[in-house]
Amino acid sequence: MTRCSIGLLLLVLGCSRTPTLTPSSPPDPGFTETATKSEPVAEDTNAPPALTVGSAAPALKVGRFLKGEPVTSFEPGKIYVIEFWATWCRPCIKAMPHISELQKQFPEVTFIGVNVWEEEVSEAEEVFKKMESQIEYRIAVDDVTDGNPDHGAMSTAWLKAAEISTIPTAIIVDGQGRIADITHPMDLDETLPQIIAGKWDTAAAAKRHLKSVLKEREQQ
Repeated sequence: MTRCSIGLLLLVLGCSRTPTLTPSSPPDPGFTETATKSEPVAEDTNAPPALTVGSAAPALKVGRFLKGEPVTSFEPGKIYVIEFWATWCRPCIKAMPHISELQKQFPEVTFIGVNVWEEEVSEAEEVFKKMESQIEYRIAVDDVTDGNPDHGAMSTAWLKAAEISTIPTAIIVDGQGRIADITHPMDLDETLPQIIAGKWDTAAAAKRHLKSVLKEREQQ
């Protein structure tokens, strides 16, 4: 069973997961699971990941929506925030009220919380029911067809492709259907207004993401 370490640094950075480890009992929603997630590294260790800031957004393929009107594609001219979370990730749960406030503040933006890396969908459903009154944005679960949560459509096409092993992670899709930023949901307050106003520096955001990826590659 993966172990947890709850501390200030983890609350800021988030939770990571080892895909080959399977919990022997259902995860505690208030517990933070953390481990090192192994990702394949490109031959050119300085090359950007397959999915990065500036890339065209992958398809939005979730298993189903637990809350809100389903979204199946990105509408031109609209901004979307895809926020990845799991029940066992304490920072993810703590970020939900903040994301709800952002949805109220920016009604023109579509926020979608996608549950990933979950051994049992029922865990996501249970946590959602307990927090439904606090959640003001769409909630969905990953599309997992083979029973392995690490093979989910969203976790594969989005997180794995961007070489992201830590959640909560928010990926912003701009009005042109491209990735505008990959960030922590608590930093959206600064990012979103600039993207909405058309003043966002995509090139700088791409450099930041690449720097983060290169640092993680070095630690593998």
